[in-house]
Amino acid sequence: MNIFMNDLRILVDQKETEKKHDIKIAVRVPSLPEDAIKWKLNPVYWAQKGYVDAIMPTNFDSYDNDIPVEVWKDKIGKGHEIMFLPGTSYFEYETSWGTGNRLSQTAEGLRAITVNACFRGGDGIYLYNFFNASDFNQKKLRKMVL
Repeated sequence: MNIFMNDLRILVDQKETEKKHDIKIAVRVPSLPEDAIKWKLNPVYWAQKGYVDAIMPTNFDSYDNDIPVEVWKDKIGKGHEIMFLPGTSYFEYETSWGTGNRLSQTAEGLRAITVNACFRGGDGIYLYNFFNASDFNQKKLRKMVL
């Protein structure tokens, strides 16, 4: 995978020159660096080598939104311009199986996730699966993030 990421960086750099504009490489990886390694992904190395421009550490469970950005930054070290966008996904699930009671993402919850991500060193958040949220629409999403 490291060879692939290096080759991708080379190709993207060539295309940037050809197209005369920036092209960024972002990777969505597990929320913890050690979990990424278990999946044979090494975003810390990729960041140190300059292969990626943004890392989007993302939760495995929709309700676990405490992404340790400071751990990532510490492992990568100083001197690397990497954008960190901790991910959160739209979630909606039954609170008790078979009851029909549902819990879903709220504007307040998303704001709290965003504040936590930025407090821990994130540059913003990455929204995953918000396209299929049954009770979300573009107007509501804009209101949440502005």
